[in-house]
Amino acid sequence: VKDGVGATWDGIMMCSNPPDMDHWLYKLFEVDKPKNAEAFYQPSGLSPKAENLANLKPGYYENMAVGKDADWIKVYIEGQYGFVREGKPVYMEYKDAIHCSNVLEYDANYGIIRGWDFGRTPACVFLQVNNRGRVFVIDELTSDGMGIEVFAKEVLDYTKRTFPNCRIEQDVGDPSGGFGNEVTETTAFSVLWDLGINIEEGVQDPDIRISAVKTRLSTLVDGEPAFLLSSKCNVLRKGFIGGYCYKRMQMSGERYADKPDKQSKYSHPHDALQYPMTRLFE
Repeated sequence: VKDGVGATWDGIMMCSNPPDMDHWLYKLFEVDKPKNAEAFYQPSGLSPKAENLANLKPGYYENMAVGKDADWIKVYIEGQYGFVREGKPVYMEYKDAIHCSNVLEYDANYGIIRGWDFGRTPACVFLQVNNRGRVFVIDELTSDGMGIEVFAKEVLDYTKRTFPNCRIEQDVGDPSGGFGNEVTETTAFSVLWDLGINIEEGVQDPDIRISAVKTRLSTLVDGEPAFLLSSKCNVLRKGFIGGYCYKRMQMSGERYADKPDKQSKYSHPHDALQYPMTRLFE
């Protein structure tokens, strides 16, 4: 600068396929949106505006898409944010364009139902059901390495701040929350009861739990989906897209486990969602 104009531009340029929605690139360009950063998006390779076609053999992108699932195509050919799954999704009925809403909000005309999962990674899901049986999943809270008492107090505080003057219609959780162990007789249920949360048991059977959700996903009410998920429920959403899955088994052929992967971070909020669904629709 001391010798004249100086550099006319400085910074970093990067090129990437779109990452999933947990990635820092997504947070930077789609959530934070700082004034000194900008993203430019390449058109879909399958669109009339696809770039660089003059240098590619005819049918290049169409051939690339053969044998790939919709999520892979979305990320690597259409250039959209997505989630490339590695197992068999539990909910093949879920369609993000149909079941996820960017405008779904808390409706004060209906009470809130909370679903709970316990363990060292407790989760809570907030949902509402209207008088036509449509389910609206409006929020989620997840944790890592947190005891149930601390987590429950966070849920109570979050409920009070986020849904003022709401009516809690029901709390339903994992039946294992009623069991003690050889060290203490204190249970997750007793902790919640002491905090004024009238928790009750959901159904434990995984097939019944999953079926209760699938039923709503595959149902229309007055021409509208019977199940809607708020886009703010990031973990649940990625679980529906494919993170909540049956793990591929290490053997020849397409073989998968019989039960969803319990080690996945997506299983906890999905379990929390399933317990109240078993009381509502099974």
